[in-house]
Amino acid sequence: MTFGLVSTLADPEPTKLACITDQFVATIDAVAPKCPIRAPLASATDSSFPTAIYRTALARYQAAGHPVIGVLAQEFHPGYLNLPLGLNGADPTLNVAIDAFSMRAMAVCRQLVGHGLAGAWCWNEPNISDQPAIGVLPPAVQPTALNPAVFGSLLYQTSRRLKAGGVPLVYAGALTCLEQFHTDPAGDWVAGYLDKAYAYLVRHGKTDFHWDFLSVNMEGRISPAYAAKTAAALRAVAAKYGHTVKLAVGEFGWQAGTAVDAVAAQATYDALSAAFDEVYFYAWQWTTPGDPTGYGAAGWDESSGAIGPNGRVSPWYSVLRDLKKG
Repeated sequence: MTFGLVSTLADPEPTKLACITDQFVATIDAVAPKCPIRAPLASATDSSFPTAIYRTALARYQAAGHPVIGVLAQEFHPGYLNLPLGLNGADPTLNVAIDAFSMRAMAVCRQLVGHGLAGAWCWNEPNISDQPAIGVLPPAVQPTALNPAVFGSLLYQTSRRLKAGGVPLVYAGALTCLEQFHTDPAGDWVAGYLDKAYAYLVRHGKTDFHWDFLSVNMEGRISPAYAAKTAAALRAVAAKYGHTVKLAVGEFGWQAGTAVDAVAAQATYDALSAAFDEVYFYAWQWTTPGDPTGYGAAGWDESSGAIGPNGRVSPWYSVLRDLKKG
């Protein structure tokens, strides 16, 4: 089982172009040396993608032995993907937005694989709200939500193009699956959503699945029974379509508050690591820098083109450092 951390790479805004520093990486080394990193590949608000900055960030992780799995989601190529499928009346797994997203993913990632990019996540939490009908805009506060047929098509096109661009591993965008909300992993929200995605592809003759992992985000405390049930539901839907996959948890953890229950943290990690192949703690950097009660373990500041540690840590820091990682 592989333990990883969710972190960051760079600030792509043209006025900032900030990159993680060696000191930033060193704070991660102190908790989990050579662990894989899950980090967003985000474009600037003007849609530019500063490849050089990302190469530098990846190289810093690579030098310290941290492979990076980039997350390609809404922030990578902003746009409305949930359009009717059948580009130019032909391919039922394409629309103009999926074509643009997947082509850009291939073009960008083929420039990064030689600098430490070990894989890529295709999308994140497409099931975060009720799945919208194709062509119907989801709620503005939940722009990641996709109809399962659109998600399946995005995954199919992006994964095969990423592989053509030399990306060795592709992860199917992590679905949200929360025990604290009593989500049934075998129900419509998780396995049922994936079943609809697979079924759409198979119905249109697309049976060459190019992604290597199915994944879920599981914030909050997780019991062994729930972790096992979730993993079994994911494996069952893949097996239904003859697809052998590995399983990953893209995000686990909870907000720190004033303290973190180390026993509960170890129990949650043990439950997840027993059921999944890879488990990533969310998030290394504080979601809101300087807020020690939120997600994450260590604070950071951005200045003069650099993203570096600011010396402040949250209650998660010592818990993660001392976690018995399988």
